[in-house]
Amino acid sequence: MTDHLTHRAEQALIGAALIDRTLLNDVGYLPFTDFADPTHQQIYKTIVDLAISRPDLAGAALADQVARTVGRSGVDAEYLGGLAMSCPDPDAIAVYGRMVAEAALRREMAAHAERLTGEAGPIRGLDPRLDHLALLADALRTHDSGLAWVGETTSSLTYTAAAYDSWMLATERERTILSDLIQHPELIPEVHWLDPEVFTSPSNRQIYETILIVDDRGEPVQELTVAWELSRRRALDDIQEGMAPEEAGRMGPGPTVGYLALLATATVEYGAALTVGRDLLIEHTNTVLAAEADRVTAQAVVSVAGPEAHADAAQGRALNHGALPAPLLLPQQPTIEPNGPELKA
Repeated sequence: MTDHLTHRAEQALIGAALIDRTLLNDVGYLPFTDFADPTHQQIYKTIVDLAISRPDLAGAALADQVARTVGRSGVDAEYLGGLAMSCPDPDAIAVYGRMVAEAALRREMAAHAERLTGEAGPIRGLDPRLDHLALLADALRTHDSGLAWVGETTSSLTYTAAAYDSWMLATERERTILSDLIQHPELIPEVHWLDPEVFTSPSNRQIYETILIVDDRGEPVQELTVAWELSRRRALDDIQEGMAPEEAGRMGPGPTVGYLALLATATVEYGAALTVGRDLLIEHTNTVLAAEADRVTAQAVVSVAGPEAHADAAQGRALNHGALPAPLLLPQQPTIEPNGPELKA
């Protein structure tokens, strides 16, 4: 995962724990060493320790005590209060815990891969044991893919003015659907009839598919959880296409974290995903049917044309390969006349 997403997952978990320390039971397996940020490590460890030594603390009193115990510059009650207020959903602490643990596992595997690479050395074929270490290092790197999303833009695409206006209108409506679903995830079951193919923007289609995946998994659909799953899917897709693990997710178009943040904060009418989605599905269906009708009509024209089509083809061959041989004349037909048989042409 990106450092940015890992940092946000850690902040969300700490914020949830500050709001309700009983939620720590949902992440009891998580050691403070799994946090990437040393400050987050200290804050989380302090919250866990205080849950045992001072179970009476809560709210502002808990934040004050955590700040005093941590004793780091910038970590005060106001900062901790901000983490609590910015937590997307305290009840999703188990999901944030999984993210933190997953990121920690990736860092650990990357460290092991680096160590094995150093032990194996750069030369292969001299020592089977060293060759095996190199293979292990490559396998570990496959599971550790740093991601840096490159946002999809229109600058690399060529449009006519009319086509560009049409594309902008379509993507604007697609953004309306995505914003509504991210901000009002309870609507997601109501749009399962909406095929991802109606989204003309690859980035929007990816986001929509990811929203459905996160929801089907039973996890809360939030900007953070969607961004995390997008990162995972992008890395796996790149690796399956043969990209080196260390480069996975670093090239090509894809949704940016900033784009997801805009979707999560854009003004949108509740339920717009249903009405706009219906319109897009109707337009998409009409387009598909029209294309199929054109194809069937073209086939019918060729079938009905029959000999004419073959004649045209023959004429085309004549133009390309010289004059066709003269047609053979029908043989003379014998007829019976009063004065005896006579051949007539």
